[in-house]
Amino acid sequence: MLKKNNNIVLVWLFFLLILSSMAGCSGSRNMIGTLHVMGDNAFLNGEAATSGMKIYCGDHLYTEEDTSVVVNFDRGGFVQLDENTDPVFDYIKNGMYIMMRILTGRAYAESDKLCLNAPQLSSCSHSKIQIDIGVEKTVLTLLEGRAEIEVPEIYRMGAGQQVIVSDSQIAAVNRLSTCELDTLLEWRYHFNSTLETLSSLRVYFPVDSVEINESAKEILGKVVRMLNVNPWVNIRIEGHTDNTGPGEVYNCDLSLKRASVVMDYLIGQGIDDQRLEISGRCSRFPVECNESEMGRKKNRRVEFIPILWN
Repeated sequence: MLKKNNNIVLVWLFFLLILSSMAGCSGSRNMIGTLHVMGDNAFLNGEAATSGMKIYCGDHLYTEEDTSVVVNFDRGGFVQLDENTDPVFDYIKNGMYIMMRILTGRAYAESDKLCLNAPQLSSCSHSKIQIDIGVEKTVLTLLEGRAEIEVPEIYRMGAGQQVIVSDSQIAAVNRLSTCELDTLLEWRYHFNSTLETLSSLRVYFPVDSVEINESAKEILGKVVRMLNVNPWVNIRIEGHTDNTGPGEVYNCDLSLKRASVVMDYLIGQGIDDQRLEISGRCSRFPVECNESEMGRKKNRRVEFIPILWN
């Protein structure tokens, strides 16, 4: 059985090499991005991989146990690979899209122009997306944006949808809650304690307020210290509200203002503004039920999302 599986892997890798010679990599070494490694078991074209290495068109990157890597795309966006994941990179569609061809593993990506090719599935997206490839099924989850599955059949995904492909057909389409989507991404932060801690911090606000109180300053002090010690970490600051505003337009504006005042505070503490971006998430992503005061209190918050590793 092991010999058979090894033969399948060799055939697949040979197939990938042929495809890379036929796609956007032909006759060039166009750069895909820069690597950041978390762990000791990452390999690039068969050699040990380290942070700062450049990924080029046609390169084969793979991880083994207890190791995750991030590729910061040269044209914006990134992909993070879980352990035991093995993509080959190239450009397609006249160099407009990055193509990742993956035999096995799990990856999360944020990119405007990314295509994925797995044994049972091919798709292109302008979005935040995760792919899980197992022996019997491939699972594609769209967190934000839009995506179109091309193989095994044409299917246009909406945000929050999860498509399961098995036996070369779409076996199920599920819609996930915000909490389910958050749980789906928890693996991303387990390889580095800084990322795990940053993603768990929250700054809370009074009703209809953007005031940074003393409690919030204590939390932001922790964020500043972690960013100073880890200059390779950038963050997205996401503002949220409860559902008590006069309307969703108002809540969206308030959530963005909360993210903005937090960003201004961090810049005032010496954090480079190039390491920060903000997003107003309105009231659409509660972490608790808005029916109780305690639930609404926890929803009036700012969260910190590690987004980029330089």
